[in-house]
Amino acid sequence: MIKQVSFLVFSIFVLFSLSSCEKKIEWNLQTAQSERIVVEGLITNENIFQEIKLSKLSTTLNETSAPVSVAQIRVFTSNSEYIFNEDEVRKGTYFSETKFIGTINSAYHLEILFNTTHCTATAYMLPVLINDSVTFLFDSEKNLYTFGHVPSPVSFYESAIYTVESDWTQLPGFDTVPAENKKSLSYFYTLKSIDANEIFAPQKQTVYFPKGTKITLKKYSLTDEHADFIRSMLFETEWTGGLFDANHANVKTNLSGGALGFFGASSVYSKKMIVE
Repeated sequence: MIKQVSFLVFSIFVLFSLSSCEKKIEWNLQTAQSERIVVEGLITNENIFQEIKLSKLSTTLNETSAPVSVAQIRVFTSNSEYIFNEDEVRKGTYFSETKFIGTINSAYHLEILFNTTHCTATAYMLPVLINDSVTFLFDSEKNLYTFGHVPSPVSFYESAIYTVESDWTQLPGFDTVPAENKKSLSYFYTLKSIDANEIFAPQKQTVYFPKGTKITLKKYSLTDEHADFIRSMLFETEWTGGLFDANHANVKTNLSGGALGFFGASSVYSKKMIVE
């Protein structure tokens, strides 16, 4: 009994000592190099002005990334070369001088020159499997629709990105609704890996839309290297804060010269539909 009381008194003393002593600690955090750039580039098999975005690395949480201007960008293949010029209005966004269609089973090489940065990357375009993987459910309480069946997060034979754009700006009764509340853009990912972080990830916001909404579904093919980049990005964004949260690390990249981000090439399957 005496030993138990002594141990209890000792425990209370230790707890009081720990809680009563405070020491201010100054963290000497290392900031990232300001010359490092972030690249967002995707060549597709659509007949469009292909687009590449450049921004500076943010060192403050929730800080808006500054655009990288006056860079020299070119994309080339074994028999073609495409020069990209910066948009006059959207600084940091570069478009190809002419429209061109990416070719399946071809390699695309990127070269960026900006100040002292020389950045290169290579992307390979795979074919995309054609399928429809989105259905809709009616919520009788809200009198609105939401997504029912969505693409499977795991597939052992392909990796892909799905974008689903919902637009109901043309419907009557929404004239006074702000424009940003009449559209939505949802992303779904299919990867070849099964991760506990994904299964037990924090719940995402449910998107609702009315009958008559125009839906544009796009599916993008991914190489294994591009899928690894997406997976590492999801670990740091959508999958973080879950029950099985992992140690945080740098997102993977295929860019040289200290640049971050990813340069990819994807074939695209597109379909339009109306929610009925």
